[in-house]
Amino acid sequence: MKAYTAAIFVGEETGGGFYGQTSGFQLALTLPHTKTKIYIPLLKFVTAFSSKDIPEGRGVIPDHQIQPTYEEFTNGVDAELNYSLKLIEKL
Repeated sequence: MKAYTAAIFVGEETGGGFYGQTSGFQLALTLPHTKTKIYIPLLKFVTAFSSKDIPEGRGVIPDHQIQPTYEEFTNGVDAELNYSLKLIEKL
């Protein structure tokens, strides 16, 4: 949607990669000394989109970055939704 529509994104940068990511089937590996388990993805997904406006290695960057305060988070206030509703009122 970010690449092909006029959608407006509000909130925080997504955790996934805009141009693709690794996921799907995984191999589990347990490190011998610490017994820490790590998972190695076996699939790589890549989009057929490219843009000089979107940095490599980043997720979807919102048009309006909203970072809830500690008070908003602990009180269950949805800062992103509240901002979006105010934005819609202006349209």
